[in-house]
Amino acid sequence: MHGAATCGRREVMRYQGLTGLRALLLGGALLLAACDSTPKPGGTTTTPPTVPGAVIPKVSVADATAAQTADDRLRFNVVLSEATTSTVHVTYNTVNGTAVAGTDYYGQTGRTVVFNPGEVAKVVQVQPIANAAATGNKTMTLQLSAPINATLNRATATGTLTYALPQAVISDASAVEGDIGGSNKLSFAVTLDKAAASTISIAYVTGSGTASAGTDFSASSGNVTFAVGETSQTVEVDVIGNEDVQANRTMSVTLSGASGATLKRSVATGTITDDDHARQINIDDATAYRVDGNLTFKLTLDSASGRNISVNYATQDGTAKAGADYVAKSGTATFAAGTLEQIVVVNTTGSDGASGTLSFKLLLTTPVNAVLATGATEAIGTIQSKLPPAAGNIDLQVLPDVLTADRCDFFDNHYCLFPWPNDHFTKADSSAATGKRINLNILSMPKNIAGKSIDPTEWNRNDGFSPGQAILVRIPNLNTVKTGAVPLTNIRDSFRDSQPIVVLDADTGERHLIWSELDANLTKFTSCDAIRPIDAVLGIAGDAGLPAAEQIKEVGEQLRTQCKALLPSIEIPTFDPGPALIIRPAINFKEGHRYIVALRNLKDGSGNTIAAPPAFQIYRDNHSSLLPQINSRRAHMESLFAKLGSAGIQRSSLYMAWDFTVASGRSLSERVLKMRDDSLAALGDTTPGDGNVQGNAPTISKITVRDKVSSTIAREVRGVITVPSYLTLPNGIAGSRLYYPPGSQLPGRNPTTPTQTFDFLCRIPYKAFGLERNVDPSTATTAVPARVAVYGHGLLGSKSEGSGQVGDMIEENNFVYCSTDWIGMASHDTSITAGELDTTYYDPPFGDVLNVVTILADVSNFPTLADRVQQSMINFTYLGRAMLNANGLCSQDAFKVNGQCVLDRRELFFDGNSQGGIIGGALVAISPDVKAGVLGVPGMNYSTLLQRSVDFDMYASLLYTSYPGSLDQQFVLSFMQMLWDRAENNGYAQHLNATTPYANTPPKRVLLTPAFGDHQVSMTTAEVMARTIGAKVHCPAVVGGASSQLGPAVKSGAHPAVTAEGVARPDISFGRRHPDDKPYDYLPCASGDGDAGSVLSVWDSGPLVKADGSANPNGVAPPPVTNTPPRPELGYGADPHEFPRSTIEDRAMKSDFLKIGGGYVDHCGGQPCATRNFNPAP
Repeated sequence: MHGAATCGRREVMRYQGLTGLRALLLGGALLLAACDSTPKPGGTTTTPPTVPGAVIPKVSVADATAAQTADDRLRFNVVLSEATTSTVHVTYNTVNGTAVAGTDYYGQTGRTVVFNPGEVAKVVQVQPIANAAATGNKTMTLQLSAPINATLNRATATGTLTYALPQAVISDASAVEGDIGGSNKLSFAVTLDKAAASTISIAYVTGSGTASAGTDFSASSGNVTFAVGETSQTVEVDVIGNEDVQANRTMSVTLSGASGATLKRSVATGTITDDDHARQINIDDATAYRVDGNLTFKLTLDSASGRNISVNYATQDGTAKAGADYVAKSGTATFAAGTLEQIVVVNTTGSDGASGTLSFKLLLTTPVNAVLATGATEAIGTIQSKLPPAAGNIDLQVLPDVLTADRCDFFDNHYCLFPWPNDHFTKADSSAATGKRINLNILSMPKNIAGKSIDPTEWNRNDGFSPGQAILVRIPNLNTVKTGAVPLTNIRDSFRDSQPIVVLDADTGERHLIWSELDANLTKFTSCDAIRPIDAVLGIAGDAGLPAAEQIKEVGEQLRTQCKALLPSIEIPTFDPGPALIIRPAINFKEGHRYIVALRNLKDGSGNTIAAPPAFQIYRDNHSSLLPQINSRRAHMESLFAKLGSAGIQRSSLYMAWDFTVASGRSLSERVLKMRDDSLAALGDTTPGDGNVQGNAPTISKITVRDKVSSTIAREVRGVITVPSYLTLPNGIAGSRLYYPPGSQLPGRNPTTPTQTFDFLCRIPYKAFGLERNVDPSTATTAVPARVAVYGHGLLGSKSEGSGQVGDMIEENNFVYCSTDWIGMASHDTSITAGELDTTYYDPPFGDVLNVVTILADVSNFPTLADRVQQSMINFTYLGRAMLNANGLCSQDAFKVNGQCVLDRRELFFDGNSQGGIIGGALVAISPDVKAGVLGVPGMNYSTLLQRSVDFDMYASLLYTSYPGSLDQQFVLSFMQMLWDRAENNGYAQHLNATTPYANTPPKRVLLTPAFGDHQVSMTTAEVMARTIGAKVHCPAVVGGASSQLGPAVKSGAHPAVTAEGVARPDISFGRRHPDDKPYDYLPCASGDGDAGSVLSVWDSGPLVKADGSANPNGVAPPPVTNTPPRPELGYGADPHEFPRSTIEDRAMKSDFLKIGGGYVDHCGGQPCATRNFNPAP
């Protein structure tokens, strides 16, 4: 989970920190050797021998013509006179004529055209530059030379660039509707591909669509005028706000009558996003014993209203009859303005009535100023018999467990906090959006090896559990195969009628898509494992350049080896090895919803049904009890049984059932959104997300410049930006937490140190200077403004990583990438061994790296990570504003050529890899400026992917030593996710789309580019993310095998390499490429023709062997279907983590996506996307 490695010292150090120091010496030596052997410019090219008897064809090049616009291309056809069995090479160069390289076109020098045997035609493309100074046609020459295995026939061709007027484009716009009297506007950018040489005038007029003029927007018309030298203007349309709940509506702006320009895109769509919502009325079921005298139905609103809300209710007989069992009732429940809850009480009769459990319904109708929530048209009232059934009292069996019922759940006596998550660990809180607040007791929390309990204070701020929470319970002797538990390979089995493991949405009555697995990471802590932390601490510290870390680590490993040889392997018996049953969502749980977990008909290895725990039997079988701790929970359990019964799950079949509530969207995001809005208001922008970069630019200082960095990076610019600080320690150093003003539940600016600084790095390609590669950018005369993006680095990396793949991306596609550190999860640009101590801006040596060590030793410290990452998202937001604001980076000489800025400030994009693809989605979701982003090798959530990653080994050594019990370990990973949600994709994914973005935030679209079989970021976690954000998938996504599979995401037919892998490695092969029965299930196929939504594109380097059975050095096996990583030492092949971004087709796909009005374009030829020369269509 780190950035792309290149031939620099820094990348060697990053590799060291992420995969273990032991590999550094060999890996670093191999990397340096590879760097030393890289061909240098001007090196000798060996002429390939001519195939004996092969014909010698003649090479010719034809003239070409193109308009002098950035969109057109000079396409020179280079052809052979006849086919040959030899490989033909011919060198070509562009030669200036009246058209000049860097001003009128992008020059090319020393390039080679290669004809493989049998090929006779190639095309050389030359990209024109939209030159505002051009006044007529211009010409240049393409010159062929130095043919190999051929002779020259026509060696020169003329390229004619025809004069073209500036092209005008109008971009789509969106705006939040707002309330009555609001002042929101739709801002349509009208841009020229080159500056106007004379005044340009273009007429515009608005038009109605689903949005009506006079009702939804103010009709307008007029002219857009460009003065000489201008390239951008704006058409603003006033939005008319209201408070009615409506669908999003669209209108149009049409350009016409252009004078001095042509219209490339003349019609734009304006989307008015409705920000109103109907208040939803929910109702809970009610349960009581006949002797209780009444049933209480609770009605709730999802949010308070400024108007009175009412709803009619009436009872309806079921097995319980009005008069005999209860008193019929009807009426109107009214919520006064500002209130959230009402109750309806239905009395039971005093007579015995019918025996057994009876039920009736309370029906809701005719809501006023609100709507009924899904499933809220009725509630079930359950009347229990006068006395519980005459089953034996079994209180003595559960008494020891019940004694801690105030802080533990006695259902699962193997572990205090199981089953987990669980509303038993919440309390009522009317100020919370869910009406609940987490209420964990420190006495119940796991203790580390030093005996210190995890402090749950920060977790108790949440109003529910994670939308990606791992569900945990311990079931002795469970056999998931005999049980028929839903597996990862067939998530569709979640909906099988008889599925034994069910997660039910209590609000809708629908089953949720899940998979289940037994923990495959059992750890048995022994007496010699006390030395293990040495490996972990030194491995992590080595990432920051600790001297002699490798040598000290070797000593620790030698001591451990000697210990095992001298002492018996004595297991410490207090640590139960589990395993826990883990139930994971295959699509995230819905924010604010309540879920019921039902386990039924569970089997052991012999196929025998496993008996339910006695504590649960009391409720299921309605045993009597004298224990108040049990009886106080009985009514709630009856309501769960009623819900499950309505879903066809009978209580008699249950092993266990419980419920939990997912945190609200407000609880998950309100901290960082408060910080975002406050920080932008400090710049003078109080309406973020409206498409206008308002107010001041951030303060920029300490600019330094380095030119001719590489063959793709013309200039690196470093500097410092000042940003509001929401952290407790000065300058927000490692170990900081969010600062909460007294009495506030939301963070505020630190009053003692209200600002902090962060450093940034921008990389500018030669294209932005209008230059050939390796030409000094200080000699540039004309800027070619480049698209701008912020870039997110990998695991515990820094802004400086990934120069190789970043350089390729920005030079090929003319981008400027700027980056800063993900503080909280960064190592910064620090190396003690090189004498570099980067303490200027925020962190002491090692910074987050050492803080991670403190977290792994005591998870109470985890808020320091999540809180700092939230501050880093504000830092990235300020960096983006520095790129977009005319008084930001464009005011610095480092970003100018003859006074013209090299940045195209019309729209900001995001690109990130690994950790940058995991935190990056959260940044895109909350960004007021980024509408489109690429998330490379991404995933969510951390609690799922960590144990499936080879990178986790080093950190697990310390975590598992601190918390040796495997049940503790699974709980800790699931528990941490509740705060990690604030700092990664998982907590924001349900708003990473075009339909439900956050307030003051534009619609979003993202391109996910995972690597098939990734060793570091599990491809499974990318699939979960894709389902959650509503993405489509590139189809076909994978090749097929002999084992049949369902769905359009699999290419039909058995790929010969998959078949060969099955023969060579039957221990790993599934007989198919993807392990699932229906790969990428519940993901529709993308169209491939500019699809404007979010898309998942999987990049595959092929199986472990080729079709002929020979080894594929870049081959990757399908990953394990357990919660373990695909380890190379176990034969899972090469780690493809870096492969997608190093593939030119992937970068072209990213470039098409990261455009104004861009979208997904298929660069894989209708086949599965392949990398490293894998051929998906042999």
